[in-house]
Amino acid sequence: MFKPVVSLVTVAVIAALNPSLSYADQKKDIEVIEVTSNFRQQNLMTVDGSISVIGSDEIVKRGAAHSENLLGALANVNFSSGASRGNYIQIRGIGLRSQFVDPVNPSVGLIIDGINYSGLGGASMLFDVDSYALYRGPQGTQFGNDALAGLIKIDSVAAAADQESRLLLSVGDYNSHRYGIATGTSFGDDVHVRLSAVSQVTDGYITNKHLNVKDTNNIDESNVKLKLNWQATDDLSFDAVMHYIDVDNGYDSFSLDLNRDTLSDQPGRDTQLTKAFGLTTRYQGFDFANVEIILSSLQSDLIYSYDEDWSYVGIPGWGYSWKDIYNRERQQSSADLRLLSKGKSLFNQKASWVAGLYLNQRDSDLARVHTKAKYDVSSVNEHRDIAVYGQIEYDLSEQTVLTVGARVGQYDIEYFDTRLTDQVVSDNLYGFNLSLNHQLNKQAMIYLALTRSDKAGGVNAQALANPDTFASEVYRQQLLANSSFAPETLYSLEYGVKGRSLDDSLTIKMAAFYNYRQDPQLKSTITDKDDNASPVFVDFIDNAGSGRGYGLELEADYQATDSISLFLTAGYLQTTI
Repeated sequence: MFKPVVSLVTVAVIAALNPSLSYADQKKDIEVIEVTSNFRQQNLMTVDGSISVIGSDEIVKRGAAHSENLLGALANVNFSSGASRGNYIQIRGIGLRSQFVDPVNPSVGLIIDGINYSGLGGASMLFDVDSYALYRGPQGTQFGNDALAGLIKIDSVAAAADQESRLLLSVGDYNSHRYGIATGTSFGDDVHVRLSAVSQVTDGYITNKHLNVKDTNNIDESNVKLKLNWQATDDLSFDAVMHYIDVDNGYDSFSLDLNRDTLSDQPGRDTQLTKAFGLTTRYQGFDFANVEIILSSLQSDLIYSYDEDWSYVGIPGWGYSWKDIYNRERQQSSADLRLLSKGKSLFNQKASWVAGLYLNQRDSDLARVHTKAKYDVSSVNEHRDIAVYGQIEYDLSEQTVLTVGARVGQYDIEYFDTRLTDQVVSDNLYGFNLSLNHQLNKQAMIYLALTRSDKAGGVNAQALANPDTFASEVYRQQLLANSSFAPETLYSLEYGVKGRSLDDSLTIKMAAFYNYRQDPQLKSTITDKDDNASPVFVDFIDNAGSGRGYGLELEADYQATDSISLFLTAGYLQTTI
């Protein structure tokens, strides 16, 4: 079935690129959108892979304040809130939907200004953002095991010699407002600085009938970013970035009648206080290669809580009143050292190469407070990664490029808590990409790519700590058998076509893909009642046998006149597990 689909995709795109209107005959300047692909900045229309990019102007036109405001415009991308914002993202049907007690590894990565925010989707505010890029499919070679299903990469406006200042003033219903300012300056020819700050507030769209208030699901977010660029010498440069993110949102969205009216007596919170720093050093003084050193550090305090019974004491037939509070602290640091060849230095000047070493440490501390619990629980999850990677791009001809890349790594996770639970897991992770990119002509290209990525396994802390909760011996043994879970592997075969019409009025990108998931990590739940007939839930992650999926993605942009532009995005997805 895949072969006929591939043929139809190619024919349809090439046919559509024939010029039919004369408007763009007068166009001279063509916007070139660049993305980070294969470790280098490249033209979006000539790189292999299904990548969507939303630029600064489009973000402003959409009035997008947060990443969740853009995801609905992207093919085969979904998100679930599970909190005040759309923190949990799925690409091509793969991704998390929630996080509670157990530490989990994201399937979709999030990189903001070179800093890894994977699993912290609430941080993705969009003021003074230059580009928002979404990568579909495994990105294991370049971005590692946080990007099993894909990646979101957000880049703020850079500190540069020519900078535009920005001022944002927005007021709306539900006591909503957004205020922001961004500006920059230069100190001589070599030092450039940019500072931006934004505050966005709204009462939200929920009315709490029991408390008689309308702001229990509110948004109250602020973000400050400082960027510095220093060209120290002709060969040496530094790019530094600092983030301060303060999120103090409410979380009260569980409605018994599904009408945006809630009855909770203990509304929840969704807060995040993050301080992050990143430094990229580039040195071009060697004859054979350029050197890049990317360092980052992040510290984040998070509170996530909700009214578990959705109600107040006194509702007939509602015999319990619970609140669940998760206080998390995340500390992360990483280092990425890479060498990038200067031009094509291998195989008779036909191939360029990249080689690198990656180190990462991510510690997550949790203090959980639950109304029903006999005692509060604190835990520590220490996650360490080390990986080496490399890639070669070989010119088979002037029109055809073969790319081969691989990444080999190891992770170690140690989990322990106040219930005397102690578990250590470790494993190896592998990723690779093999792609063939052929330029049909100056206007169109096709590609075929086979990629693989792994996602780390982990510890099922609840399963380890709660076997005695259940009277059933079957349930107890099931929990003990799932004290940990194994890595998940995703293989993806993708064929794509990209091109512009001769008059440049029409741009089309289309991709067809087939995914195979090995040992997919799926959430499971055991439910029962305790001695007091109260419900008991214990969640854990289990590895299923396999999963499959296939689909299509289409993006088309047509400039009809000077003032009218038409944009189409469509996706089809079929999955089984």
